[in-house]
Amino acid sequence: MQSYFDTLDNKMTGLLSEMIGNNGLQINSITISAIYYEKYENLIDRSAGHRLGMAIDIVGVTFKNRKEDAFFDDPNNNIPENDSVKAVFNWLVGRNDVKDVYTPWQIKSGTYGIKMSIPNVWSTDKTLTQKRYDLMFGHRNHLHLRLY
Repeated sequence: MQSYFDTLDNKMTGLLSEMIGNNGLQINSITISAIYYEKYENLIDRSAGHRLGMAIDIVGVTFKNRKEDAFFDDPNNNIPENDSVKAVFNWLVGRNDVKDVYTPWQIKSGTYGIKMSIPNVWSTDKTLTQKRYDLMFGHRNHLHLRLY
């Protein structure tokens, strides 16, 4: 059986290697919850990055040199955005090859024209359009990363 990891584009495996080897982040492990999605009729646009091997979902990152690890898998958004989470987010959004980074706390999206990071306010802002709510709510429990 073919490994789902084999479905990743070389750009994504390269980014993961840099992420793990980066002296600034000193990552010990990355827990990936989703790599590849089939093309579902109701997820045609949303699953495109995963089908092309250009997107992954991460629920945890542990570090060699930080006291706090980065965990994203709280569906109720009760885990605070700690400095380790911010370090991962900032490292990713600072790269030219990263198109989208969605976390339970912040979103930057080249896909939806969100050039600067904005708060992920799915649980507090009741005035969101349905499309924006769906985008934010769908990323309440993981970090979504998509490359160009």
